[in-house]
Amino acid sequence: MVAAAMASITLPAVPAVASSQGAGKVVSLASFKALRESAEWSTLRAKLSRWRNLPDDWDGEGADAPVDAVVDAADDLLRELILIDAPAPVATIAGDGEVAFEWENEGGYASASFTDDGHFIAFLQEDGLADPLRIDEFYSPEAMRPFLERIGAFG
Repeated sequence: MVAAAMASITLPAVPAVASSQGAGKVVSLASFKALRESAEWSTLRAKLSRWRNLPDDWDGEGADAPVDAVVDAADDLLRELILIDAPAPVATIAGDGEVAFEWENEGGYASASFTDDGHFIAFLQEDGLADPLRIDEFYSPEAMRPFLERIGAFG
């Protein structure tokens, strides 16, 4: 709710910190937000890019490489997470080609994963909420929506 209200506020362009290059340069809010894609998010995106190029048996124990559709769907989720200013997850890959993201805080746990059979599986449980969110559907942007609505406030 607060994020939605903040998104509608228009802030003026402000001067950037002076440096040897671009001293006095004005950075718009949109440019600032683009620059804000932190090292953490860049690392996650780079990890997905590397996983896209893994061969089968990437772990030396017969692991399947993730199919392009899995990596594409995981990348879609990362882009949405960045847009809603969600906390950055921990990313993992499984031997069956599944790509997963996990979040943990003092009062809860959340996960989202993409399987090679085209499923989006998500779980989110927080203290004070009787019913956890559970999703196991064929991947689509609409299937992710309930998870995105709740993970934005997770943290």
